Amino acid sequence: MSRGIGIRYNKHGVRLLSLDRSEKKLKITGIAAGPPEETLNTFLKSKVTSDEDTAITIGLGPGDFLSSTIIREGDMTGTNMKEHLHWEIERKMISSPSEFICDYFITDTVGCVFAGNRSLIGKRKEALSEFVTPEFKIFTDVEPVALYNGSEGAGEIENNTIMFISIEAEGISSLLINNGSLNDLESVPFQEDELIKIIPGLDSEGMNNIDDATVGRISGYIIDSLKRLTSFGEYKDKLTPKKLILSGGGVYIGDLTEVVGKSAGIPAVISNPLKLLAPENREDRPELADMGAAFTTCFGLALRALED
Repeated sequence: MSRGIGIRYNKHGVRLLSLDRSEKKLKITGIAAGPPEETLNTFLKSKVTSDEDTAITIGLGPGDFLSSTIIREGDMTGTNMKEHLHWEIERKMISSPSEFICDYFITDTVGCVFAGNRSLIGKRKEALSEFVTPEFKIFTDVEPVALYNGSEGAGEIENNTIMFISIEAEGISSLLINNGSLNDLESVPFQEDELIKIIPGLDSEGMNNIDDATVGRISGYIIDSLKRLTSFGEYKDKLTPKKLILSGGGVYIGDLTEVVGKSAGIPAVISNPLKLLAPENREDRPELADMGAAFTTCFGLALRALED
């Protein structure tokens, strides 16, 4: 048996999902979310069992990385796209390119490059120093890719045009999927002070107290992303999504899903990747089992850990 753990954390809270693979079968064996007063290592030791067959992927959220995308044109090869993407991302770097680690995500229709600061990635991994052993494999992945992997793993990518949006305290990440293929994406950071301290660790009481004005602003960010990536904006030749699938801790603030669906004029539903969650884990933390959308990217991160 091998185990992959997806971790999304910052100084205000931790969220994780552990995923076991045995005989080509997958099972979610644990979910957890924690308050800021616990250290990351203390939290992990109390929530997760592991051995030398365990791999961890740490998530980088909006604002933690740079990105660029291009649409594949004509007979462009993967090498051509990678060269164009490399040139584009270097234009966004305000320091030496040697200070960044780049990763590429290229499909039949679109190419993406993500650049994370080496120092930031090093600090994220170092934060796990008391929990991991030298045998552990530790990776990092960006939120849009984790969202794609988590949504695909949950069976939510259909042969249709769908927009996936992850809403977190740091910002939103959006994917436009057409007939199973990635068409476009973006990750947009924002600053909402009311959300910073309650969403990372899933403080349900705090989320219940978020006012309508904040919900309205978050809905506005989502609609703006919809306009940039689809025909809802000024480019009418872009694709028109038939459905929105929302995920992330932010979906549980107020009536955000209903507000977004009404503003967009298309159905908006909530992601649920916890179909593989073991029954005993549902019983242990039933309130978290009812907040499955908060773990979509963690699920994608855990899948990445198993793949690598």
